[in-house]
This record gives sequence, structure tokens and C-alpha cells, in this order.
Amino acid sequence: IDQLVILRTLMQCEVNHIDPFQDFTDYKTKAREYFQNNLKNETYISGVAELNGKIISACGVVFYNKPPSIISGKNVVGYVTNVFTIPKSIIL
Repeated sequence: IDQLVILRTLMQCEVNHIDPFQDFTDYKTKAREYFQNNLKNETYISGVAELNGKIISACGVVFYNKPPSIISGKNVVGYVTNVFTIPKSIIL
């Protein structure tokens, strides 16, 4: 979970043009709580890629309910999010 928090923080910094070297303690606490709760109850799953035991890339799927489809009757939607790979310059 700690590595997912780091990746999420780096992704948010990149897409929002924020200096990643700021103090994000409050944000990281909220992100950690989100991952702990939602991985546990399976409303969020994550796929990762590792290099030398470190997660360098991740993506997630958030599951939520919507009104059922008239054709299938299903009501669960999966939303792909948090697709991020640490830039090669940072990995090396």
C-alpha cells in the first residue's frame, strides 16, 4: 500500500503540475486510508509492474453500482483509474 500511495502522489503531482518534493503528509494519509479500505472491501483493485522488488507502474479499477442495464440486468461498473508509470529518469 505504501508504494501505491507513492505512485498515486507522483501521478497527482504530474497531472496537476505540482512540485513532488512538497510535504504531502495529509494527502498520503488520506490515500493510504482509501487503499486500505477499498482494497479490503474489493471496491478497488490494483495491477502493478515491479522492477527489482519495487512497484514502478500501477493501474486501478474502481467498482461502483449504477442502475441496472435493461439488456444484461447488471449494475456494476468498473472505472479504470490511477494508470501511472514512474518515469525512467527517476527509476534509474
